[in-house]
Amino acid sequence: MFDDVDKWIKIIGLITAVLGIPIAIITIYDRLSKNNKSEIYETNVGTTNFSDLIVSSFESSDRLKPLDGYSVIKIGNKTIFTGGVDAYFTFSHNAKGLHPIVVTGMKLNLVSYDPTEIPKYAYKIDSSSIIGAGKVKSNVFSISLNGETVSRATKLVNDKSTISLSDNFFESSQPEKIALKPANDYPEEVQVKVTAWENGLYKIYFSIDYHVAGEDRHKKTETISIYYWEN
Repeated sequence: MFDDVDKWIKIIGLITAVLGIPIAIITIYDRLSKNNKSEIYETNVGTTNFSDLIVSSFESSDRLKPLDGYSVIKIGNKTIFTGGVDAYFTFSHNAKGLHPIVVTGMKLNLVSYDPTEIPKYAYKIDSSSIIGAGKVKSNVFSISLNGETVSRATKLVNDKSTISLSDNFFESSQPEKIALKPANDYPEEVQVKVTAWENGLYKIYFSIDYHVAGEDRHKKTETISIYYWEN
């Protein structure tokens, strides 16, 4: 009955499509094989597949760094970056499926803004530790916070810059997408320099939009707190 496995997969897939029942895995046991052992066959029928995007966590100590000259305030379990933050993260394929992943969008989201001065968050700028910009790698962006307004991101490539056309970092006059293959592919690195220009306490996070096998999916990072107060 199961000699022609491919034929039965197609038949079951057709029945599934007609009935509208999503099936992620179809398991067919070929008990007529020469070694008399069961073989498992997989097919993606319906909307579920195992390929997915991995976004590195900001909980790692090297993913969030203070801006040159600024400090990090730690009070209890709270971490507050003064002036702004350099956020480093990577996009990678989980290698659990055969579908490639295309990252189509990234956005900085403002959770809250409090314009009140907070004395316990007071800080001083160390001008001696401010370093000039060196060679800029790909996928490096800068963005500013102005009270309740978030600027459009600017992509930096050495002495050139491109401003995004919307709140999507990747939408510009030269739109780009990040494609990740299912296997033997290196993670894609992204750096975003966030700078506050108006006094207050900001809470932000990044959201990422991506596409996998006909599905639009979304992920978001942990929340980051930034305090800026300069007279």
